[in-house]
Amino acid sequence: MVCGRDGGPRPDRRGCHARQSQALDAGQPRRQCVRGAIAGIGDLRRRKRPVVTSGEVDRADVVDGRLRVARCRGQESFGIPGDDQDPAEIEETTWVTAEDDDVLSASARGVVATLADKGTIRRNRPRPHAVLFDLDDTLVHTRVVKWKHHQEVARRFYGIDLTEAELAEAWGMPFDSMIARLYRNSAPIDTMRADNQSIASDFHKTEIHGAVRAVTGLLDRGYEVGVVTSTNTDFANADLERLGFPVSRFLGVQGADRSAFHKPDGRVFDEFLAQLASRGIGPAETVYVGDSLADRAAALAAGLDYIGIESDLPRDAAPEGHRPPVLGTVAEVPAALGEH
Repeated sequence: MVCGRDGGPRPDRRGCHARQSQALDAGQPRRQCVRGAIAGIGDLRRRKRPVVTSGEVDRADVVDGRLRVARCRGQESFGIPGDDQDPAEIEETTWVTAEDDDVLSASARGVVATLADKGTIRRNRPRPHAVLFDLDDTLVHTRVVKWKHHQEVARRFYGIDLTEAELAEAWGMPFDSMIARLYRNSAPIDTMRADNQSIASDFHKTEIHGAVRAVTGLLDRGYEVGVVTSTNTDFANADLERLGFPVSRFLGVQGADRSAFHKPDGRVFDEFLAQLASRGIGPAETVYVGDSLADRAAALAAGLDYIGIESDLPRDAAPEGHRPPVLGTVAEVPAALGEH
């Protein structure tokens, strides 16, 4: 798919979301390349399927039985990215099965039908069996109170007046990297971390209404549940336990200090995916719930489904027509998964 081929006029490249596309392309999923020319094109025509080329099938990226497709800004349908596709034109990517042909362009429907016939992709959407959550502003209110926290640490210990622009630029980085940047490397990292924690109790995170109930309900229904966050693991565990989340029932809590990879790199999920694989659960049966563009990019890069939560940061707004629709709060996740 070259943008404009199946969905109308080619959009002006300057109007595409370059920042979004860069994040969406960060991290590479483990993918199966489908090679070889298609046999039986005449038969496909007789069945009135869209005619596809061997090149389109050659470009197909498949992870755990689902096909990666992309949508350009201003288009309603998803297609197969072309070899000459400018990444800046891609607004959104997603993973589909043959059951999802209603969101695909004509040529992409042909590729999906062919791959389904070959047994390369699934005919039906798999039911999720695992839900991984982001922490900050997904399960707990974080940004507003922690921006005040960082401003106070910077002022009190280092004589720095942090602006909201500086905070926004560093927000979402791994915790140690973030405070090093915000506090301008004014002390060794252990000292900056200790200074931050010395007044942390004055700036507690709070539960997003309904989050504990939603997570507990998923566990009660047999879902595997875990947390992947950019804060440090001990801090995340302390907040979750203080707020009443059933952490002892979780598959695990992974902070930035427990992984060499960080969102938007899809490899941030490698450890959890290995644990889930040992339980017979693949990426296509795993959902990540988050509130940022980096969360979405990491999930899609790893071959996971993604449920977005509304963010009040403009940079993290999902593109119009995002699939599936973004939820207002994490409390709506069980219903979005079909659990009532």
